[in-house]
Amino acid sequence: MKRNLSLENILYTFFLILGLAFISLMIVSFAVTSPLRAESGQALDTAPPEQASKATVAPKRTIDREEVLQQVRAKLADKIRKELVTLPNYDVFDNLLFSLDENDVVTLRGQARLPTLKGSAERVVGNIEGVRSVVNQIEVLPNSAFDDDIRRAAFLQIYSQSQLSRYALRAVPTIHIIVSRGRLTLEGVVATESDRILAGIRANQVPNVFEVVNNLRVEESQQASK
Repeated sequence: MKRNLSLENILYTFFLILGLAFISLMIVSFAVTSPLRAESGQALDTAPPEQASKATVAPKRTIDREEVLQQVRAKLADKIRKELVTLPNYDVFDNLLFSLDENDVVTLRGQARLPTLKGSAERVVGNIEGVRSVVNQIEVLPNSAFDDDIRRAAFLQIYSQSQLSRYALRAVPTIHIIVSRGRLTLEGVVATESDRILAGIRANQVPNVFEVVNNLRVEESQQASK
C-alpha cells in the first residue's frame, strides 16, 4: 500500500514538472517570436534605410536635371539671338523677336520691312542645332514711299539728338523705328528712363505721323539698381 502511494507521488511530481517545463517553453517561444513579428510588420509600413535615403535624393536629382535643361535652353536662345541680329538685311527699321518653348520650338515675331528678311530669319534659325521647328509669325510691313519718308525723318529726329546719338554707334541701333501706314512705333532697349521719354518726344515731332507708340524698354540692370 505504501509502495503504491509512493509510486503515485512520483508520477504526480513527474507530470507536474513536465507541465511546468512545457509552460516555460511556450513562454520562451512567445518572447522570441514577438520581436520577429514586430520587425516583419514594420517592413510593410516603412522603407529600408537605403530606400529612404534614395527617396530624399530623388528630388535633388530632379532639380539638377531642370537646371541643366534651363542652361541648355539659355545657350540655345543666345545662338538664336545672335543669328537674328547678324542677318545682313536686318536694320533699324526692322524688329525681330522670338520665343523658345519647352519643346525647342521657336516662334518668330515682329516686323520686317523686306519680305526677304522674314524668309532669312526662318532659314537661319531652322538650321541651328537643337531647334526642332520654327513658327514664322513675322509681319511684313507695307511697301510704301509715304512710310519710307517717315522712317528717314524719324531716324534723323531721334539719332541726331546728342543724348540719343550713342545708340546709333552699334552695328544695329537699339532704338528700332517701325512704320506701318503712317503709324510710328519705337521698339528696343535704352539705358535710362529719361532716354526712353526723350525718344518718344522726338518721335512725336516727326511730320505726317498719324500715331506714335513708345514701346522702348529700359535695360534690366538699370531697373534693378533703382
